Amino acid sequence: MARFIVFDVETPNRKNNRMSAIGITVVEEGKISKEFYSLVNPEADFDYFNVKLTGISKASVKDAPTFPELWQQIEPLFS
Repeated sequence: MARFIVFDVETPNRKNNRMSAIGITVVEEGKISKEFYSLVNPEADFDYFNVKLTGISKASVKDAPTFPELWQQIEPLFS
């Protein structure tokens, strides 16, 4: 069986061009080999709907890394 990656993101607003959280699972030979989750500071405004849906607010991500900062950490999972 091949290696594949499953990921899911949460977004802060209806524009869907930023993320406020990301979860990543790496599956190798049919088994989970790595898991990763992080809040992400989207550097964008949050819509009321998205906060109610995800429970993630501007206050939740104030100390979280931005995506460019996080990319350095997660890029190896995708390589």
